[in-house]
Amino acid sequence: MFLVRTKPNRALGWPQLTEPFGLFDRGIDRLFDEVLGHAGKASASFGIDAWEDENHLYVEADLPGLARDDIDVTVEDGVLSIRAAKDESDEHKGRNYHVAERCSRRFERHLRLPEHIDSGKVDASLKDGVLTVKLNRREQAKRRKIEVQDQ
Repeated sequence: MFLVRTKPNRALGWPQLTEPFGLFDRGIDRLFDEVLGHAGKASASFGIDAWEDENHLYVEADLPGLARDDIDVTVEDGVLSIRAAKDESDEHKGRNYHVAERCSRRFERHLRLPEHIDSGKVDASLKDGVLTVKLNRREQAKRRKIEVQDQ
């Protein structure tokens, strides 16, 4: 069972530093991830960056040590979900461990996408432990230059 904190009122699902309680909220998020994320080794979080240019929204996630087959990226109801799981329990059979915290790992993040993002076209790639997800902006949301005419 995963506990996932959602924030439906925020466009991308993370606190903005310009909000009155943005820094406080970010601290609470980190505490939530650290305390509940490691409970019973069920789930943990991973670092992400998200930014936009004129045509796309990019999300980069640090997933070191994971292969392409370990990662699941989905978009549903305006929410980008990144899930990753690594099960190494078979590799560790027959060993006499003192501590075994790396046998099974699961990671999960959810980001609410802004309405101007087209969730129909999504590209994802993995290079050097960094997952990059690229989503297109809707055509009507792109910036257009309007020519001013002489009369």
